[in-house]
Amino acid sequence: MAVHASTRADISEVIEEDEPNTWMTVYADMMTLLLVFFIILFSMYYKDIEAFKASVSSLQISVDEDGETVSLIEFVDKAKSQQPVTLKPTTAMAQQTPNERPEIHDILNTQQWGDAIFQVKNGDKYVINFPGELLFESGKAELKPEAYVLLDPFDVIFEKFPDYHVRVRGHTDNVPIATPQFASNWELSAVRATTILRFFLDQGLDVNKASATGLADTVPVVSNDTPENRALNRRVEVVLEK
Repeated sequence: MAVHASTRADISEVIEEDEPNTWMTVYADMMTLLLVFFIILFSMYYKDIEAFKASVSSLQISVDEDGETVSLIEFVDKAKSQQPVTLKPTTAMAQQTPNERPEIHDILNTQQWGDAIFQVKNGDKYVINFPGELLFESGKAELKPEAYVLLDPFDVIFEKFPDYHVRVRGHTDNVPIATPQFASNWELSAVRATTILRFFLDQGLDVNKASATGLADTVPVVSNDTPENRALNRRVEVVLEK
């Protein structure tokens, strides 16, 4: 029994002496495995890069008008050593430059409409006033032949400025009208405005950005006490507004 007890004590002492050093074995194994893992990752990465270069190097691109070609890899390597390229705007891009794009009033001012037709600018809103007798016969809502010449320039505006809404407003004087076609000035002013709007729609105006309103004699510009003033009140306004 004594010998057996002594042997157990000796083994216990050996274990106690070895225990503090056992972690080093585990640590060394772990570091070795990590090293092998990163070596494998590096080798895989390097292999992919080389395979990519090998596949891309077969692609040829033209670098000048003479038809000289180089591989895509060579082209990229040369591009790295060159100065950055500054793109110049094309003609289409230059036409979209805000400073060079004409404004609506520039287009309107080029029209030879005469003093009878005037325009008022209020911010982004333009009001063009057409005397009624230039567009329609008295008591009628059909456009005169010469009216088409006056209204034709708007197709340029509709094309260059599609963000503008177009509102056509018809006005009359206060003299009552009662004909088989129009029971009152309300009908006359509304149909005149609609007639012009229909002409604009045929020119390409977006129907979702258009409206026509008949106001009869409710918004006079001057009093209706003289024939001259009543002629001024008989008008059609074309309003261009964002």
